[in-house]
Amino acid sequence: MTEAMLENTANHLSDIKNINYTIADAENLPFEDDSFDIITCRYAAHHFPHPEQFIRESYRVLKQGGTCLIVDNVGHESQEYDTFINMLDKKRDPSHVRALPINEWKEYLQRIGFSIEREIARKKRLPYKEWVTRTLDDKREIEKVNQHILQAPEQIKHHYEVLIDEGEIQSFSLDEWVVVCKK
Repeated sequence: MTEAMLENTANHLSDIKNINYTIADAENLPFEDDSFDIITCRYAAHHFPHPEQFIRESYRVLKQGGTCLIVDNVGHESQEYDTFINMLDKKRDPSHVRALPINEWKEYLQRIGFSIEREIARKKRLPYKEWVTRTLDDKREIEKVNQHILQAPEQIKHHYEVLIDEGEIQSFSLDEWVVVCKK
């Protein structure tokens, strides 16, 4: 999957000559210490088995004063809500590992040595049908995702802003966190 995305990007940006494309494990980066001014990670970290190792590697390869920007879905401080949202994502996308709550992200970032310069926690509204069919096409699997949402307690549906019209899920919201850190 990553290789095809990099090929597509390379084709799209073929006029720019100072970009190198490398397939690498985010938890074991094949770069020397202090190599980069900035690292970005957008909507990927919830797929990493060991996010603390990703943060450690990011810190290692950043130059002193370098910036790390992370944008990702986040879990919830409440165990019930956290379990709901992570099970939902796992039912829809088997490559999902875990969306961490913000407090866990902060603990990892600060333990490794990053200072948080700026952060924004916000809701991200998603059109449900487009979201669920992005990774699933089997009607039975889609129905499992539907039922997971429809059978959730009302307070969870309220938190995730589930919009249902005539028995059909129209949209919902995920919690998202944007954080800018400095080494």
